[in-house]
Amino acid sequence: MLSRNLTNTLLREQYRIERCLGRGGFAEVYLATDTKFGARKVAVKVLRPEFSGIEEDVRRFFDEARICGNIHDPNGHLVDVYEFGTWNDLNFIIMEVLEGRTLRVEMDRRSRPFAHAEALDIAEQICEGLAVAHNSGVAHRDLKPDNVFLCPTPYGNNVKLLDLGIAKVVDSRVVGEPQHR
Repeated sequence: MLSRNLTNTLLREQYRIERCLGRGGFAEVYLATDTKFGARKVAVKVLRPEFSGIEEDVRRFFDEARICGNIHDPNGHLVDVYEFGTWNDLNFIIMEVLEGRTLRVEMDRRSRPFAHAEALDIAEQICEGLAVAHNSGVAHRDLKPDNVFLCPTPYGNNVKLLDLGIAKVVDSRVVGEPQHR
């Protein structure tokens, strides 16, 4: 697994990368400042170097961006994607930055189960996000606690669904046909 340090990189002369937020098997996610807007924080998802030369993996990575970018979720349960592309051999997706933790992390750190009302609230928000995706012609196909993100608000958690990398487009009239499917 190759690793790199992109801290202090100015991606496309706009996004100043501040620090790594996490690394997965397929991509790395960094916190950055969008200098065009001044202080707006964004997440920069970068395809790992060992996959950047594999055309199928690059297409799959950009398909995730296209899918997320074409779905409007009025309830805010899907991550907003602002743009994507390639710069200096980096395949990247610029998206909203999330604060909080995954459902997996929250479940592991608790000594007891969720209260009934809290569990129902999380489940309802997951269903709302899936309904928006399904109504947009997309099946998630990788729903698990690691891909459910809990963003604290003054009124409880707002749930965000992550990782549409292996989503299946079931109605290409809505989001367009991903190239790798």
